[in-house]
Amino acid sequence: PCKYAKMDKFSCGRAVVYMDGKYGAIDLEGNEVIPLIYKEMTSFYNDRAVVIRDGKSGMIDIYGNIVADFIYDEMRYLPDAKTGVICMIKDGLHGVLDLNGNEIVPFIYDYCSVETEYLQNYYISATKDEKKALYDMKGNELFPLKYKHAKYESGYIMVSDGCRKYGVLDLQGRLLTPFEYYEYSKIDNERGFLAMRLESGTATVFYDFDGNELMHIPYDLYSLEDDGIYIKDFNKQTIGLYDYEGRILIPPIYEHLRHLGGKKYLAQERGRNVACILNLLEGKT
Repeated sequence: PCKYAKMDKFSCGRAVVYMDGKYGAIDLEGNEVIPLIYKEMTSFYNDRAVVIRDGKSGMIDIYGNIVADFIYDEMRYLPDAKTGVICMIKDGLHGVLDLNGNEIVPFIYDYCSVETEYLQNYYISATKDEKKALYDMKGNELFPLKYKHAKYESGYIMVSDGCRKYGVLDLQGRLLTPFEYYEYSKIDNERGFLAMRLESGTATVFYDFDGNELMHIPYDLYSLEDDGIYIKDFNKQTIGLYDYEGRILIPPIYEHLRHLGGKKYLAQERGRNVACILNLLEGKT
């Protein structure tokens, strides 16, 4: 029979156990590899666990070695395998540790969090005095405290001046678009442009990465495909198609639009299918 009052599932070859108000851990053979001396203890992630002793939080490895000293108020995020960092609070201020206990983001912020770019690339957002700084996952500063809103994507920073209007900067802080957009729609590194959205349902403006305006399309961006720019008239809830030179190929009068290959498209208009053959030279269907 188990001699512990509570036992968690195994993670990283360890299971957290509890008895008489204290936590420790056992290995797969049931050996008590970490003595029951901690007031609180998380499960192990990336061979690390956050523990509380004498009212302070620290971090240990699977052998019980102290990785981060007991100087932190509390933990905000677990040291999971995806991010490899842990957000902590020290003396009431937020910062970030790596899995070796190094403070990679200084503890000077009101709030820190790990953000994701389409669940693939991660970065750290740090807020102080209602302004945001951005760091990469090694603690290198991507963007200093300057704007109220800042978000990293594909090597560029989407920022807001606090008036609910957005612009885009490069990592050198160079403003590529004016602060007049409702939101950004797309950053396309392959095709080399930014797509910015004006007020909902009005227009999409495209810029190159030097900040030059390329084209202005009087519809919302729906998607970017190899055959062109799919646009949407949100008032009518219809779809159309532009090419990458800004020429309209299929007007936004169809409920659905599907490319069949070459110049052929299958469209749906008022519930019935319509075959479209695209004339690229004349821009007609």
